[in-house]
Amino acid sequence: WLWGRRTENDTAKDILENKTIITRIPYSKDGVPATYLEVKPIMMSKFSKDKNAAWDLIKYITSKEKMAQWLVESGGIPARKDSLNMDVFEKAGIQWWMQGFANELPISVAMSPINWGPVSEANLRAVNYVIYGEKSAKDAAQWLLDTYNDLNEKDTL
Repeated sequence: WLWGRRTENDTAKDILENKTIITRIPYSKDGVPATYLEVKPIMMSKFSKDKNAAWDLIKYITSKEKMAQWLVESGGIPARKDSLNMDVFEKAGIQWWMQGFANELPISVAMSPINWGPVSEANLRAVNYVIYGEKSAKDAAQWLLDTYNDLNEKDTL
């Protein structure tokens, strides 16, 4: 999705195409290097009124050509190797972008099966506290930890 932001304006295009590198997030000496896989499931609801049409749509979206077209615009890595090998990625000049993420696949992990809504909200709130000078980075980090613990204790996750 981030690569797709290039189309928003010339500044975004310049930053993403010319002033961006992809690197691993730092971790503590006692930490474990890991990155989350962002998986986009494509599925059919069992309540679909027209399962044949839904299945046809799924086949279309996950076809070699459409998957490549969809992901070349967003900068994602196709789940299909035959899509990944199409020349559309080379023509778009984004192989370096995709390779940066592909390099991290060996240490990738799936996200925990929890309710991520409250976690995401807390993350954004903590960042905003610091950006708008409402809390120091240290205080915001403590607030975030306390919020996570509270969410967990209340079985919200």
